[in-house]
Amino acid sequence: MKSLTFIDLNVSTLLGLDRLGLIVDKQAIDKEGVYIRCRQPMVKQFCYQFGCVAVSRGSEQRRLAHVSIGAQPSLLLVSVRRMQRTGCGRT
Repeated sequence: MKSLTFIDLNVSTLLGLDRLGLIVDKQAIDKEGVYIRCRQPMVKQFCYQFGCVAVSRGSEQRRLAHVSIGAQPSLLLVSVRRMQRTGCGRT
């Protein structure tokens, strides 16, 4: 017991979402499973071809199945930003 190391454990670390680059916003438990709402960190996006900055056009939510937590299935609700580049107009 002399070499025990304790770390702060949160839902992101427990489910491996931090390795996927996702940030947990909220969590809910229902009869049908566990729901975890995630988002991507805010990062400025640039067009690699022209160098212009991308502007957010809103977001949409994707439902992804994930590992089971105990006997209940878990469902990730990931908010994905929709971006449009200002100079070239690509999405």
